[in-house]
Amino acid sequence: MLTYGDLLGQAGAHTHRGLAALDASRLRDFDHARNVIGAYYELLTALRNHTSRLIDPRRLNLHVYKLPKGPETTDTALVAVYAAIGPISPPRPWTPYPDANFEHPWRDAATVLGAAADLLDTHVTFTGVQRSSTAAPVEDIHRRHSTLVGPLTLTGTLLAYEQRLALQALQAGVPSPDVQRWLPGTTYARRALERALTLVDDDHDAPPLHDVPLNEHTVRTTDGPLPELQDRLARLRHGAWALTHHPDYSIATLHDLAGLGMAIHAHAAVAHGIDLHHPDTTHPLLTRARAWQALVIDLRDYLAPGPPQPDIRTEVLAVRDLLDQVAPLHEPNRLAGLDDASNKQLLSTVNTAVTTMNNISDWNVRAFTQLAAHQQLHLPARLLSGNDITDDPTLVTAKLTGLRVTAPTSRTTRTLHLYADTRAVGAASTDRSPRAPTRPMTMQSVLQRT
Repeated sequence: MLTYGDLLGQAGAHTHRGLAALDASRLRDFDHARNVIGAYYELLTALRNHTSRLIDPRRLNLHVYKLPKGPETTDTALVAVYAAIGPISPPRPWTPYPDANFEHPWRDAATVLGAAADLLDTHVTFTGVQRSSTAAPVEDIHRRHSTLVGPLTLTGTLLAYEQRLALQALQAGVPSPDVQRWLPGTTYARRALERALTLVDDDHDAPPLHDVPLNEHTVRTTDGPLPELQDRLARLRHGAWALTHHPDYSIATLHDLAGLGMAIHAHAAVAHGIDLHHPDTTHPLLTRARAWQALVIDLRDYLAPGPPQPDIRTEVLAVRDLLDQVAPLHEPNRLAGLDDASNKQLLSTVNTAVTTMNNISDWNVRAFTQLAAHQQLHLPARLLSGNDITDDPTLVTAKLTGLRVTAPTSRTTRTLHLYADTRAVGAASTDRSPRAPTRPMTMQSVLQRT
């Protein structure tokens, strides 16, 4: 899956390939020198724009040519770096531009930098609208500052090369006055760069954004079950997050995801070598699987107006089929303790699935809370316990007459407790819901029922 770090790495590779090409073969003539220097400034401009989009995602002042007044901050120090590069701040009439058909690795690097910034925009728009579950980390200014170490390092590499570029331009026959205007020196910019790197290092405790993927959930169906499982889990993660922003008013979707949570933990236990045929088997994964089982049974009581979300249901069914292929419940993984490459990939994938369900549980709590707050959750009154109806005469009447009622707070609170149990290792998920199973059940029988 393509990530921001991949694109930043490609930009660095193109940058160094351009430096190597210049060392291997010098500038040939005036036009070649003009094109190469033009590509040099095109890349510096791309680095400036990329830096600006990282420190100013709302694009309030994308092209900053002058240092803002006021106390120094990390952002103003970053602006000062590019404001000190005269030929691009702002662009001068005499700043060389490469011909449209001129090919050079520095131009490729500039294109990739633009694509990297666009990748971040697939998670959050410049107006602040979140598009994915990764939007919050992408908007974290500390993570953005930490990410800037890469672009600043590339900028420093280019600035350090300017004098060599000027000498080669003179050797290629470019008049000295033109060289002086095109490449006036980078002393001030390099000093500002050192200062900016010092301030950015102060934010370096935050992880950079290198692991942020493109917000496009394609599925690899020809590379084997594990890559396909990874991609479908990413789709489910995005779909569950989207429910919190665009609720579908469906309890069936939450039930589907709860059933998947139980299945994932059961299959993960098998992948780790646990035999489900022994009723006395205990393990944190099985504890969570039973917590999801209790939640599945609990959610069956509710009724809501929305139909199940078809895309999520399709992915849930596909993931369960893939789990049956990679970690069948009837066959514990006998290689769980071996240092084997394929086994490592299997365990990594199922561990990722467990982590994904932790995230989905959090988002489903928000979706369930929204349904309850909007009084979209109903259930037959006969399913209410005595504690649920004690303080409400209308609920007592509904229970006697068999009517359907809006779920009372006491009932939805029990469900929220069950959601909490799915995220707490060792939690006893059976003592808060009167409808949870009261004796151990084999995981295989439960999976067949759900």
